[in-house]
Amino acid sequence: MAIGAQNPTLSDAAYEAKCVAHAQDLRDKRDIARIPRADYARTMEALEAAVPSDHIHYAFYEDLFSQDSVDEICAFLDIRPHKVAGDKRVNLGRSTVLPDAVEQMLSEALAPQYQAVRARFGDSVPAAWRESVVPLSKKAPQAFSKKAVRLLTGFGDN
Repeated sequence: MAIGAQNPTLSDAAYEAKCVAHAQDLRDKRDIARIPRADYARTMEALEAAVPSDHIHYAFYEDLFSQDSVDEICAFLDIRPHKVAGDKRVNLGRSTVLPDAVEQMLSEALAPQYQAVRARFGDSVPAAWRESVVPLSKKAPQAFSKKAVRLLTGFGDN
């Protein structure tokens, strides 16, 4: 059940309801942490088993549009540096705030993935990832909700 983020016919309440239903459907029908696009541990393991380490460069989406990150990627690819317009956003999706219970369910379900990434990358993991599996009362408001909507629907604010 994909949710069209740009669907102008859905009210905010209807969009939120569809996001909640989608999250609950994923929980009920399969292991959320094993959704291929969210199974970072499996992806890293498969990549590192098949590709020499000097041919792999990891970059987090949250850092991807900074000049430093692009410079690192260009150096890795052995191409000339490119200027980045990191503040320019295109094709922005729609976001919603998920109810605390759904946010907690997603956080718990995805905890093994966040733990695997933190174990592999340590302090270079973006702050939003580190905050995503702590108790709701200690989290930055809605930091994980927007990430969860992007993860589960493929859409949302960057």
